[in-house]
Amino acid sequence: VAERADWSPAHVAKILKECDVDMISEKLAALCKEYRKKDLSEKQYAYVVSYLRFAHPRDADPILETLLSESIRMEVLISCLRLVRSKSSLPGIRKLLLDERWQLRMFAIMAIERFGLREDIELLKNHLNDDNWWVRYYAAQALLTMPDMNTESIKKLTSEVETEFEKDILQQVLAEAEFRCNTQSSTI
Repeated sequence: VAERADWSPAHVAKILKECDVDMISEKLAALCKEYRKKDLSEKQYAYVVSYLRFAHPRDADPILETLLSESIRMEVLISCLRLVRSKSSLPGIRKLLLDERWQLRMFAIMAIERFGLREDIELLKNHLNDDNWWVRYYAAQALLTMPDMNTESIKKLTSEVETEFEKDILQQVLAEAEFRCNTQSSTI
């Protein structure tokens, strides 16, 4: 699986999905560990990491945490950020919020949102003024889902922020939230 770049990742995933998780979980984690330091293309290793979604968290989380703290390869890190489930990975995720690559900042925000911790609200607010629109957008979206945050607190925040970037992106997510609310109620 790791060395066969000619195999379709979707097909491999389909096969793994049909397998007994107890039978393949440890083996998938071992495969990721084995190929972590080998000369495998970034894309191919990212596929291998992505297969950890079919493993038990107890097997997958340690290697994901290791990769988040050690890897510099963007596709590999994105695969990890999509799968990470352990709060012990949060320091590695938070570190990626400072990465120069906007894609990693965006996926780190998406991972932080899944945990929904109050302590990350300030980190998300800091990214409302990011250079990249997508990072600002996902930071604003994530804020809307955090504990103690709702449309009223986002409206209040809109009046408190300093830059037009921050105001614009907060108004964008508020408008989308209002549209979703109106659309859902009109279909009932």
